[in-house]
Amino acid sequence: MKVTEAHRTTVSVVHGEIRGRILTGEIAPGAWLRQEDLAASLSVSRMPVREALALLAVEGLVEMLPHRGCRVPALSIDELEEVYAARMGLEALAARYASLRISADALEALRLRLPELAALCLGGDPQRYLSEDAQFMLDCYVYADRPRLVREVASLREKAGRYLRLVFEGVDHRLWLDYSYQLFQALAAHDPVAAESVAQEAMRWTLAQARLMLEDRLAPEPLAGK
Repeated sequence: MKVTEAHRTTVSVVHGEIRGRILTGEIAPGAWLRQEDLAASLSVSRMPVREALALLAVEGLVEMLPHRGCRVPALSIDELEEVYAARMGLEALAARYASLRISADALEALRLRLPELAALCLGGDPQRYLSEDAQFMLDCYVYADRPRLVREVASLREKAGRYLRLVFEGVDHRLWLDYSYQLFQALAAHDPVAAESVAQEAMRWTLAQARLMLEDRLAPEPLAGK
């Protein structure tokens, strides 16, 4: 069967919609994904849903279980630690190179975005803030002039999305925002050591918070009467 451009567009839209629902928690970790239900909710046939789910499986956002179906993977401490170990190394490297290569014009453009980022952080729309914060960080790293590195960072940040929301809802938002300001200051100073340190410290802090919250969430329920 010839694949048309319209079909590719539909698959892309369906992929983006399901992906967004997973990352925002609208489709909860551990939930089973029924193609018929998704197709009905998105007003499409099952075919683009099937293809979109296959793409999401490659990204690690859904898992295909033989003879059982498709579901969103449960949150796990193992995945959390693996994602953050990789992020810590790659984002520190990206921050280091960006601090050495970023221009005055680029710094000014980033500086102008900080007040908007602060307003979103305190404005009660966590998903929009997390999206804008992720984009701000990636836009900082772009100036490392290492496109393959930035693509890897972007992919890992997407995988971390489910955990980031968990952390954001449980901590003082200003602490989160402060790391964005610290990274900008290190870039503005063209200080590679400070830039690398800020990126690593942000990862360590987020990992520690997420691990505590996840351990609490995954703890077994106490037995009745105990």
